[in-house]
Amino acid sequence: MGAPHPLLTYLLAAADGRFPPADGKVTVLPPLAGGLECSVAFTGHAVVATALSG
Repeated sequence: MGAPHPLLTYLLAAADGRFPPADGKVTVLPPLAGGLECSVAFTGHAVVATALSG
C-alpha cells in the first residue's frame, strides 16, 4: 500500500475540528486510487479530487 491520498489530511484535520480557511477557494487534488473522483465542501472552502486540471 502506498502513501495515503492528500484528501485524508483534510478529512482527519476536520475530524479534529481544524478546517480549511473560509476563503472561497477550491483546492484541487489528484483523483483517488482507481480513478475515483470526489468533492468535499467545508464552510467557504471546497476540496476536489479529480483528473481534470484546476
